[in-house]
Amino acid sequence: MNKILVGLLGDRQQGYLPHESAEKALVDAGLEIAEVAIDFQWLPTETSITEGLGGYDCIWAGPGPYLDEENALRIIQFAREHEIPTIGTCSGFKYMVIEHAKHVFRAMKPFNYISRNEFCTTDYEDLAIDLNAGCHLINVYGNRHISEISHCTFEIADGYVDKVASAFEFCGVAEDGRTVLIRLNNHPFFVASLFLPQLKEDSKLLHTWLQTTIALKQNKALIG
Repeated sequence: MNKILVGLLGDRQQGYLPHESAEKALVDAGLEIAEVAIDFQWLPTETSITEGLGGYDCIWAGPGPYLDEENALRIIQFAREHEIPTIGTCSGFKYMVIEHAKHVFRAMKPFNYISRNEFCTTDYEDLAIDLNAGCHLINVYGNRHISEISHCTFEIADGYVDKVASAFEFCGVAEDGRTVLIRLNNHPFFVASLFLPQLKEDSKLLHTWLQTTIALKQNKALIG
């Protein structure tokens, strides 16, 4: 049986729903995707370093808070530069944008790319999202109007939207006007969401990320 190893970036908190549901989603996906065993390991930001990251088939930049922000940025940078299929959820969205601002745009103040009016709550609410016409991720959902679950208010800061849009495809807009789903251009899979797909049963977004990982690994094996 083929295997893929997921690096789950985050500082796991016992009893924290976004963390525990991420583990459950990966276990469930491993049961549902035929002929592939899915395993995962947490990458705590306080101890994880880039050495050894090449052994992971894909990366999930999971919900925060991240205890070591700079280490989290280094891991995301490694995944981006080495074209490792990566998904970011909630805080993962925030740090994927900041990483690009810091290492690609060379911004002096990369953390300014995310609005300071941000917080996460213990209330998990349905979020109505419209996918932009022509977005690559429409094929994932098969519908322009989707619903996901969110508990945060992160957003790209005013004044930086056009700069971020020069590198990322803006795919989904929430009912409150925030861009909540983006995809890095010219990367096999580098997608960030301001919602928690792991709280949806049989998440199409998570399955697409994992299926992309499997296909890339199989192609490398054939070429090798």
